[in-house]
Amino acid sequence: MNTIDNFQPLGVRVLIRFEMVKDKFENIILPSEKKQQLMSAEIISLGEVARDGYGFKKGDIVFTPYWVGINMEFYNFDFPEGNYRLITAEEILAKKVE
Repeated sequence: MNTIDNFQPLGVRVLIRFEMVKDKFENIILPSEKKQQLMSAEIISLGEVARDGYGFKKGDIVFTPYWVGINMEFYNFDFPEGNYRLITAEEILAKKVE
């Protein structure tokens, strides 16, 4: 398990703990070259209110492939084992505040 403490998409500072997850969301369809293991990410703190109506809060558990995006915009951050992408999939989009 690793921790990231400087993830800032759209000015949102988030402290997130990541953990590898097996056999989750097998029905998520991605291009074959982008199929990767899925991860769970627990939001353990928020420095600002998330923008774009996404109402994340401390303790939320999200599941994400490495390659996903919101509105086709990818958020990148450095990670010791590689370059990962956060956040979306139906679990995340369902949180969007209407």
